[in-house]
Amino acid sequence: SYGFFEAGPGASRKMRAMPTIDEDDADEAEGGNVDVTPRRKRFREEAFARQEKQGEEMRARAHKVDGGVVATGSVVHVSVANVDRGKLDPTNTTLVVVELVEKKKIVLYRVAGCHGVCKDLYTRAYVRLLSDVSPVRLGLDTVLRDWRSMPTVPLRTLVTAASASGGQGMRRCSCKGKCDNNKCACSKAGQRCNSRCHKGNATCTNCD
Repeated sequence: SYGFFEAGPGASRKMRAMPTIDEDDADEAEGGNVDVTPRRKRFREEAFARQEKQGEEMRARAHKVDGGVVATGSVVHVSVANVDRGKLDPTNTTLVVVELVEKKKIVLYRVAGCHGVCKDLYTRAYVRLLSDVSPVRLGLDTVLRDWRSMPTVPLRTLVTAASASGGQGMRRCSCKGKCDNNKCACSKAGQRCNSRCHKGNATCTNCD
C-alpha cells in the first residue's frame, strides 16, 4: 500500500503527492531491489503455477476435440505452409505416423513418407487423421516397416517429391543442346523443360 508524508506549507504540490513504501515492503526490500522481494517472488511463482495449470487444461480440451491420440501406423494429413509448396500443390500432404514421442507430458508425432522421415515432430493439432485409409492402400506399409533406415528430411523435401509441378519454386535449365541427358537439370529430375528454360534454344527435345 502507499501513504503520503507530511509536507510543510512551503512544499510543492508534487512533493506532497510522492508515494511511500509501507513497513512490510520496506522490510522485504531491505538490502536489495524491491522487485525481487520474497513476497513478490511468491506471487510470481503462484501466478506461474496457475498459468501452467490453465495451459494443461487447454491442452486437454484441445486434445479431446481433436479426437484423442493417433495410433502408430495411422495415415494422416499434415498441413504444408505456402513457403514449402508450389502454387499448384495441395495445402497438405499425406504421411504415416511411425512413432509417438512424449516430451513434457505432451505427445508428439513422428511422420514419414516414401522419400524419408520428417525431421520435425508435430502435436495433435497439426495432424488430421484419415480414419478410412490404410497405409497398404497408399503404399506406405514399407515406410512403416523400414522408416528407421530412411533418411531424415525436411517437410519441403517430402512435399516436393510428391508434387506434380516440382514443388516450391520452379526448376529450369540453361542448356544449349538437346536436354536429353543428366547434364540438364530438367531431364535429370524427370521433368519437361518449360517456358523459363534456355531462351532461344531450338534444339531442345525435352519440351512439349
